[in-house]
Amino acid sequence: MSKDTDFIGTTDIILRPDAASLIRTFQITVCSSATANDGHIPYGRTIGSYTATAYTSADADVTSDIIASSARSSFVITVKFKYLAKHKGVNCYLILLLTLDDSSVIPVRFELIRLKGN
Repeated sequence: MSKDTDFIGTTDIILRPDAASLIRTFQITVCSSATANDGHIPYGRTIGSYTATAYTSADADVTSDIIASSARSSFVITVKFKYLAKHKGVNCYLILLLTLDDSSVIPVRFELIRLKGN
């Protein structure tokens, strides 16, 4: 898999019909100390498993329509998006549901995924 530029929290992910797929990498950060609130997951925790799901702004599940695959390596999750014409003009968001080594579950929400038309 070739990789496009990594996700930046303030940048939209734009899916276009002329691109067969788009790959984005999401860095999950760990809080810097037990009392800090500067990361996605608590200090000292690791990710045991995850699921990547996508929803429209109306909360309809479009995971199988716009996510081709995903993979994890430590604290980095890579998602390969695909374009589906029936959703053109729709705005979506991505949720990475992280199950940590202590069995706690943390949802991390990324917005905004835009499905552009021609």
